[in-house]
Amino acid sequence: MSEQIEKFSAAERQLRSAIVMFLNREDPVTVHTVIGAALQIFVDLNQRKGRGGVAFNCKYVRKERMKEWHGYLTKSRNFFKHADHDPEGTTNFSPRINEVLLFEAVVHYDQLTDTPIKESQVYKLIFFSRNPDLLHDGVVKQHLLTALGDGLIGRDDDFQIFKDVIDRTPDGLKIPLTF
Repeated sequence: MSEQIEKFSAAERQLRSAIVMFLNREDPVTVHTVIGAALQIFVDLNQRKGRGGVAFNCKYVRKERMKEWHGYLTKSRNFFKHADHDPEGTTNFSPRINEVLLFEAVVHYDQLTDTPIKESQVYKLIFFSRNPDLLHDGVVKQHLLTALGDGLIGRDDDFQIFKDVIDRTPDGLKIPLTF
């Protein structure tokens, strides 16, 4: 049985699946591949509407950390998709890049919908709770650190806590990136 699927819908499903796989600590290469596919669709759709993403001009990332940010976004992306130029090649893959790509995909996704999936919105909390040093000092950073505290960072059950939050969050809730 076939199914008619729009690009946005396919990418939204990939985003949801990638976040769930990430929280379940499934294979990071698979998470990377799925989120890469979703991200590319979101980027393409936003570009057609004349909107840029945050990848290479992110106002939320400190200027001195921008080179690191760019490296996270580009290092392994094509390696897992192609073997035409280097069929025997290897890469030094850091699963941490998935956190950044998921965030990038969520930001692009937010630009395309007024009724986001709950996984995408809760992922913003996950990302900034695990990477508070990426945020500019100010109201957003202080609010996040006050609300979540340092207690979540590095805990073995932190992902379970966020899975519970997802279970209790309705689709359509939009958590802004600025306060």
